[in-house]
Amino acid sequence: MTLKEMRTQPLVNILDKMDMVDLKVHTDDRGNICAIEIKYEPTAENAGSEKKGRGF
Repeated sequence: MTLKEMRTQPLVNILDKMDMVDLKVHTDDRGNICAIEIKYEPTAENAGSEKKGRGF
């Protein structure tokens, strides 16, 4: 998927074609959640000719 393709589709449609591969919860010293990072990659059937892995 290209950036242009991603920008023209609703996020829900994009995530339907992907698998969650990583989840990180960042907290402060008191245990309060500051941020949540979720990483997705194309499913095997939707990977096509795209490189699987970190394409950032």
